[in-house]
Amino acid sequence: MTLLKPIPPSCVDVFEAAHGLTGGGNEMTGTDKVLRRSRHNRVIAGVCGGLEEFFGISAFWFRLAFLIALLPGGIPGILIYLILWIIIPNE
Repeated sequence: MTLLKPIPPSCVDVFEAAHGLTGGGNEMTGTDKVLRRSRHNRVIAGVCGGLEEFFGISAFWFRLAFLIALLPGGIPGILIYLILWIIIPNE
């Protein structure tokens, strides 16, 4: 005996349509954004340029954040940048 009954697919479709959850893509912008390293806006590897294109925030702010992370000994900023360089694919 089950206490919970499965929700019929028609109810799910009605709920998604009522709350604007259909159509896929990014729910906030309605577009599919993929995080990639930039080929055009790059200083070293394009990590900050790719973050700019993905989040819509100027690459200056990402570069400043990495610079600030470099100040307390260098390891935090370099390590984070290298990890992102490895993880984020190129355009």
